[in-house]
Amino acid sequence: MKRPTFSPFVFKALGCAFLCFSQMPVFGQLPLASGDRRQALLNEPIDLSEDFRNFANTSFLADELVSFDPATGRGMLRWQRGVYKTRQAINNMLAFVREAEGNEFPGGENEVQPVLPFSVEFVTPRPVRLRVMTGTVVDSGEESLMLAQGVPGRDTSWRYSALEGRHRFPNAGGSVVIRKKPWRVEFYKPDGKLISKTNHLSDNNVTYTSVLPFGFVRRSSDYFRSVAAVFSLSPGEKIYGMGEHLKALNKRGQTVVLGGDDANGVMNETMHKPIPFYLSSNGYGLFCIPSDDLLVPLTLRRSGGKFRLSDDPCRGKIRWRVIPAASRIR
Repeated sequence: MKRPTFSPFVFKALGCAFLCFSQMPVFGQLPLASGDRRQALLNEPIDLSEDFRNFANTSFLADELVSFDPATGRGMLRWQRGVYKTRQAINNMLAFVREAEGNEFPGGENEVQPVLPFSVEFVTPRPVRLRVMTGTVVDSGEESLMLAQGVPGRDTSWRYSALEGRHRFPNAGGSVVIRKKPWRVEFYKPDGKLISKTNHLSDNNVTYTSVLPFGFVRRSSDYFRSVAAVFSLSPGEKIYGMGEHLKALNKRGQTVVLGGDDANGVMNETMHKPIPFYLSSNGYGLFCIPSDDLLVPLTLRRSGGKFRLSDDPCRGKIRWRVIPAASRIR
């Protein structure tokens, strides 16, 4: 049998290809963080997601509007206590937050389902300021550096109407609806189309996938609190913003950990200029103002958008501004 022959050109081409590929640097990026806080590095980004999946921690889910004064926009919100529980089907196990009893001693001395302050403020004809408290708060009366006059204004274009089981505030730019039970804050366009809403535990009964509702978690090791502000996203909705972040422009489906750091180039997820604000293609923006350090991991998945942020257990104030845009962003 005659042996096959190869042209010298083929060998030269193969040799050139091997030489070219052998000279290319190969990068294997290490994880953004170790995941173990005992092995954290200086100024390493902190991902608070672990607190929400820890079976030793206690969750508190926004459940019911106990009281509300439409004139001031202030009320009291009941938080349902819950813990992670599992469910198994054949070789598949899922974890869900389910209602739990109190575990403090002596019983009856501490609220199983705490009732804490909540407020909504209409600063101008467009921005809506939403505030929740995760603990007992002593208001120092300090002016906010995030506001032009130090204190929020009160816009009178938002009219109030009482409906069965809900409070409605409409104006020319849209409307805000606050439902009593289950508690939700809903944002609508002028034509009545839903822009976004907070997620309640009952909203997730239609899926087997574990979805984290709007709430906060209390860490068992030190009672430190972290908030998960979960707002719904529409099919096909795109999310932009969060400051300097050198990954895909559309942040939906990404986990963006906000923390100022030397990015050391463009081939990693760290950033110089973190900004806790995102703009939606659905015609609104959301800006978060934490009460403590600006450590705001943002997770955007198909089921909804989640702001997860650290919270000072002594002050416990978290504020959001939802800003309807003048027109749809494309």
